[in-house]
Order: sequence, then structure tokens, then C-alpha cells
Amino acid sequence: MDEFKLETVEAEPFGFLRLEASLAEMSRTIGEGFIRLGELFGKADVKMAGAPYAHYISFEGSKAIFELGFPIAGVQEERLRMAGVEIGRTPDGQVLKGIHMGPYETVSKTYDSMGADLKRRHLQGTPDMWERYYSPPGTPPEKTMTEVIWPIAAAGPMSAPSPA
Repeated sequence: MDEFKLETVEAEPFGFLRLEASLAEMSRTIGEGFIRLGELFGKADVKMAGAPYAHYISFEGSKAIFELGFPIAGVQEERLRMAGVEIGRTPDGQVLKGIHMGPYETVSKTYDSMGADLKRRHLQGTPDMWERYYSPPGTPPEKTMTEVIWPIAAAGPMSAPSPA
């Protein structure tokens, strides 16, 4: 996918779990994390208010730190906290969005294309990125849809490259 949209978004409340995993264990950890998160939402008697998100905070060596969560209605925050769910907010401000269709193992190609698109626009993405998952478990890999959301650094545009 090489068509990306620059949009301004408003943050929404996000109930999440913060996790850490080796890159080799990430897929398993994400699956188990969403199961655990579903159990905690059930314990709190709270319904998810939209498709799940993953917020990738950092990659250090062979380790990743990330948050898995769902958008929530603000009035549910205290019940979720009591159940062990952390509360945060989704991105706010300018973001570059794109849709990745296909197996999750190839989403890095979308990130590479988005990075090139940011460079063409003379923009800088933040170090963290978000993904929103629209396909339920068991969806055939070629039909899996992931929205990639890359916040734009608050500093705004990078300086334009010098003419050669």
C-alpha cells in the first residue's frame, strides 16, 4: 500500500496493558495479551468501544515494549482501573495513516513506504507507532486489514533537503 493520508485526529480514552517481549515472542505475547485484556474488560463489566489497538513504544535490540488496548467510554475508566487495566489516550494531533492488507508478517513493508512518504513530505514521524486491527482472529492472511497510524513529531516539518 503506497497511498497514505495525513490527518488530524483527536485522542480518545484507551484501556490498555503494557507488555514487553522479545521480537521472537511478540506474536504469541500479543495474542495472549489481548486474551488477558478481554478477561479484564469482562471482570470490569465494560464493553470495548471499538477495534483493538497496539501502541509500539520502543524497540531495543531484540526486545519490544508495547501497549495493547481498546478505546473506551470515559465513564468506564474507574471500573477498568479497579480490574487492573491502565488508562491512557490514543494519538492526538497530526498523523499519517495507511491500510496494510495482507499478513501481519509483511506490515514492515507498509512502515517502510510510510517512512519514505514522510520524507517526501519533509515530516518526521515520532519514535512510537500505532496499529488498529480490523480483522478478527482466523481471518485468512491475505484478507487481514491493519490500519497503521504514525504520529507526526510535534516539531513539525524537517528542514527541506539542500539542493545538490
